Amino acid sequence: MLQFAQMGSLLASSLGGKPPPRIMLLSIGTERRKGPEVLQQTAEALAGDPDLDYVGFIEANRRFLNHADVVVCDGFTGNIALKSMGGTALMAGHLLKKKLNSTTGMAKFTLGLVREPLRKVRDELNPQRYNGAILWGSTAW
Repeated sequence: MLQFAQMGSLLASSLGGKPPPRIMLLSIGTERRKGPEVLQQTAEALAGDPDLDYVGFIEANRRFLNHADVVVCDGFTGNIALKSMGGTALMAGHLLKKKLNSTTGMAKFTLGLVREPLRKVRDELNPQRYNGAILWGSTAW
């Protein structure tokens, strides 16, 4: 995972233009002792790498709050996280569409006014936008 963090950092630097990117490890909590031993060992290795800006652990529900530029995890966990994000975006879109299609009168007029911002939100939530596969499914950023 150290190598994935290094590759993710380099990629994020080249794409984002603001080195050094903040690196975080995906875990079940932000406390140092939570999670499996491999995460503890990875955290120590990341903290010891002078070329990385390792910030600490991050929970999946905090991923899009701009705490990290690169989130590192093993491939199995990364694929579950990516698929969960995609499913959540699809569900939110489905629910919103269902509610908007059931509106009448003034609500339909209002919908016309917010259609473009809603499209932008949809595009932001597009699971294809968050490609962890670029680094073999092990870095979700």
